[in-house]
Amino acid sequence: MLTWSKPIAWPALLLCAFLAPLAPVASAEPAATAQPVARVHATYHITWNGIDLGDFTWDSAINGGKYKAATSANISALFGAYTWEGATHASGDFITGAPHPANYKFKFRATDKNGQIVMGFVNDKVVTMVEDPPDRGSSGRIPLKPAHMENVLDPLSAIMALSSPGAGSIDSVNPCQRHLALFDGRQRFDLVLTYKRKTHIDGGTGAKFAYVCQIQYVPIAGHKMNTETKYMATTDGIEIWLAPVPAANAFVPVNVVIPTWAGSAQITSTRVQIDVPGKGRIALSSK
Repeated sequence: MLTWSKPIAWPALLLCAFLAPLAPVASAEPAATAQPVARVHATYHITWNGIDLGDFTWDSAINGGKYKAATSANISALFGAYTWEGATHASGDFITGAPHPANYKFKFRATDKNGQIVMGFVNDKVVTMVEDPPDRGSSGRIPLKPAHMENVLDPLSAIMALSSPGAGSIDSVNPCQRHLALFDGRQRFDLVLTYKRKTHIDGGTGAKFAYVCQIQYVPIAGHKMNTETKYMATTDGIEIWLAPVPAANAFVPVNVVIPTWAGSAQITSTRVQIDVPGKGRIALSSK
């Protein structure tokens, strides 16, 4: 019998991994002279097969070549019989438009279990990790090796990379040409973005269209090759819509579609507020 812990698990994982709002973009200056570029607060609404599940928030800032990001998600299903709350924090260096993580913490509380993962990075390599409760190494998982924790991003740092055009401008970058290597404390996987189309949006100041990117989930280690994983690894239906905002020189995710073997989840922006020094406040809201 299908329980809510299973269908919610995949959207929650993907949500915390990469399907979140805007990450501000640092200047191309060295870290020592970089100026604050933006502060961002955004809210998203989550649905599952058309049923309201909850909301997701993002807050981030860059200052002096350093970044901080935080998310929170609250999900409730079956009239409150199943609840899931998660909070994630990350920080590190943001140099020439590229994130380099230093610290990451993910903490969740659900109806059936609680837990947290804390990781430390040096030179894009996981050097410390604490998992509570500890992973018992359940059978059937593809074994993790030391090499799987090198040259990787944590989930929030991956969001920073996804929304940034790097050292250039959004006018000269296709955001759908991305290949991100992630480690979330349990799994090592890649996310490969490819271009599908452009679509018109009415999202308020500064955004008139969005790039529609297809996302391919590529499991590498730490996962079980079960029905869920096989479906997610083979589906071509995962999409993220990235709207360019010239004033912030960043791409804003405005819609995410996540089909799974148990149904379809959708994450839609309700409001994105960007404070850009010298340019004031940019607000994008759903229509």
